[in-house]
Amino acid sequence: MTITKFLLLHPEAGPIWRKWAKDNNYQTFAECWDNSTNLQWMLKMLEFLQYGEKEQRKLRLFSCWCALKTPNTEEKLEIGEYLGTAESKNAIEVSKLFAHGKTTVDKLAEAREAAKRKIINPNKEYINSQQHVVNAAVEAASHNISTESVLKAATCARNSAVRFSEDVFNLNLKREAYSSVSDEVCVRVRENALEAQVAQLKKMISGDELDELYRNL
Repeated sequence: MTITKFLLLHPEAGPIWRKWAKDNNYQTFAECWDNSTNLQWMLKMLEFLQYGEKEQRKLRLFSCWCALKTPNTEEKLEIGEYLGTAESKNAIEVSKLFAHGKTTVDKLAEAREAAKRKIINPNKEYINSQQHVVNAAVEAASHNISTESVLKAATCARNSAVRFSEDVFNLNLKREAYSSVSDEVCVRVRENALEAQVAQLKKMISGDELDELYRNL
């Protein structure tokens, strides 16, 4: 079965993604994976193939990478390393240990809760860049890692990178210049952060792995 036919059997993939696969005449998951630039779709493909049920370790480690290493290329920093609290960084490190079977679920839960307590006013309309970083770490330290929690961690990390650039421009530019300039920069920051996340996911999970998973479904 080709990737196009497979997607037709999964309407939740959405018409845009099915059209993209069909227009490019992709025949295998590896082709689709290697050429994709859409992180949400890539995670959805892993969900279709039940990847998280078979290999939570890589999903957890990718989630940790997003929470810690997603770049803000404008400011030349890794957003989680720069803005993370001691508790959020510890939660990520404990989650990495858990991925490798080197700590317990109780230790993971304890580290996650400690990071979570550092989220200030989580229902507040304006969430600053550090709160986004902490949210990403909390997702990365989830007990049961799923494609949904991975997407949340990646999204929070990108939001943090963008919000940090907004804050920098808000401080350094006159208000009348703020909107147009910051919008342009923030689009670039978001795109670069997403590109880095997609590249990292491809490093950690190969297209050939997906073809193998499909053959074994």
